[in-house]
Amino acid sequence: MLKIMGGGIRHVQPDDIYATATPAPTSTHFPFAHGMLLKETERLIKDMDYEILESAHALGKEDLTYFGMYRLKSHVKDTETWDPLVGIRNSHDKTMAAGLTCGEHVTVCSNLMFSGAFTFTRKHTRHGFTETLDGMAETFTKLPAIDKYISERIDTFKTITVEDDRDVSKFILECAGRNLIAPNTTVGVWNEWLDPTHDDFKDRTLWSLVNSFTTVHGDKNYSPFRIARDTLKLNEFITETWAEELVELDSPLLKSEDREDYTE
Repeated sequence: MLKIMGGGIRHVQPDDIYATATPAPTSTHFPFAHGMLLKETERLIKDMDYEILESAHALGKEDLTYFGMYRLKSHVKDTETWDPLVGIRNSHDKTMAAGLTCGEHVTVCSNLMFSGAFTFTRKHTRHGFTETLDGMAETFTKLPAIDKYISERIDTFKTITVEDDRDVSKFILECAGRNLIAPNTTVGVWNEWLDPTHDDFKDRTLWSLVNSFTTVHGDKNYSPFRIARDTLKLNEFITETWAEELVELDSPLLKSEDREDYTE
């Protein structure tokens, strides 16, 4: 379930966003409606042929700040392993630039944490609205590259055989040693590897090993921030450990930022 994190906000519906007032512009500050950002985001989602599975919206500071998140249906066939995420934000009080972020893991928080694989932000200048729309469109068009990469990565993981349980045990312990998983979950991951909950993961492959971690992780009541952080670090360690087998996996540019933020 998507949820905007942080304090001082109230979770609302899209109609509440469209109903908010937009301050008049000044000679240096040109705010634009929260609803315009929401509308443009959903237009981009539709134009890129994604389906919205879930969304969450929040307002803060007496409706001067807006935060939104979307979970989309992946274009990757036959998988429920990941859903693309999109985050958006806007403000009328110069506390943060308007922006869009998207990727496999996205953070949107009222404390101004705002990150994903691809992130774009722009201040509310005279041409800020046009630049924001253009930047959002350019940023969002990069999302299918992640879809393609994830699909190829899954297919590759399924071809890599992992037969020696001693190697698996060592890998799990090293993950705990690197703080990629909590020490008290090592037994659960090990048991999940030995006796998978789902028949799809009974094959002794890297894909089954990955799902030993994600299955146990999903059973824990961890915050979205922790799950995103740990999953990213785990993937990095997997790539490091099985580097020879994954060397031919074509990885696109999966991280880029074009930020412009307010300063004190």
